Parts: sequence; structure tokens; C-alpha cells
Amino acid sequence: MTPVKTDTDKQTPANIKKVDRIRKTVLVSPLDWGLGHATRMLTIVHLLKNDFKVTIAAEGDALSIMKKTFPQCSFVELPGFKVKYSSRLLLFRLAIQLPGFITHCIKEHLLTKKIVEKIKPSVIISDNRYGVFNKKTYNILVTHQLFLNLPRGTGFLRPFVSLALKIAAGFFNECWIPDVPGQYSLSGSLSRTDKLYGNFLHA
Repeated sequence: MTPVKTDTDKQTPANIKKVDRIRKTVLVSPLDWGLGHATRMLTIVHLLKNDFKVTIAAEGDALSIMKKTFPQCSFVELPGFKVKYSSRLLLFRLAIQLPGFITHCIKEHLLTKKIVEKIKPSVIISDNRYGVFNKKTYNILVTHQLFLNLPRGTGFLRPFVSLALKIAAGFFNECWIPDVPGQYSLSGSLSRTDKLYGNFLHA
């Protein structure tokens, strides 16, 4: 495995051209948990749309904002997992949803396979959607959550959670971190890469 890369010149969507010489289709799939995931994918789609055929797989508000911004793109509805938050017993409530989340990722992966068979993309760019990848494509995960900040008293779980996230990210060829490294990082410890090895790129 290779060390963490931080050269921004190697992180632009234009770099995709190296692996997209035959089919010029890119599948982009933002998570529909608020508009943050969709809005940060707007720039990526904007950079891609002139050189590639872009298909966007999403649902809800994320799909709506993509349709309004890029009507020239193709769209497919891809349901996401509906996580339930609570200010009380947050960790417990998240824990009991974990089996459902894993099941959803499997279903999401199978749906992605069908989409790939239909539109035949060369590249998939998935924003925090861990089931959206395929063995026939070059897969890119966009996330700033490599280490989660757990509630007080549950720090002993952090290594296990981080390992699970690292394993999940391992299904992708690259992991783009939409942040800068070091003291000017906006996501702080969530996106630390000093203890990671692999294709993690700050973008």
C-alpha cells in the first residue's frame, strides 16, 4: 500500500481522463443527508460535464438540486438510508440502526450493479455512499469522516469504528477528502490521515 498523497494536482477530475479513454461516462452519487453532500458535488459535476457524459444517482433534495443545476445530465433515482438522530442516547440509537445500514449498503451495491450494466460508466464518484461502487469501474469515495468523534465514555470504541470506516473505504480505488491537511483543516480530527495508508487524497 502507498503512503497518503497530498499533491492537489493529482486530485482534480481531469485526472479521471487517464482511466476513461474508452467510455466517457461518469456516475456521480451524492448522499441525501442535508444539502452539504450535494452542494460539494456541484463543483465536481461542473468540471466534468463538458468532457464527460455525467449520470447522477441520488434521491430527495440532493436529486432535485442536481436536476435544477445540471438539466443536461442524465438522472436515476437511487434510494439512500434514512438515519434517525436524537439528542438523547445518540450512540445507542445509532448502534441499533447499524444492521439496517449494512443491509442498505448491500442493496445499494446491487442497485449500483444494475445501473452500471445499463449506462456502462468508466468512473463512479460516490459521496459518502459506501455501497455505490462496482468492480467494472474506477471507484472514488468522497468523504471527510475518516475518524468519528464519539460521545464521552465511548472512546474505547473509536479504533473499531475507524477500522470499519477504513475497510469500507478500501473498496474504492481512491478516497477524496474535501478539506486541507494540517492546522487549517475545517473538519479537524474527522479527516486526519496521519495514521492512514492508501489512496487518501486531500482535494
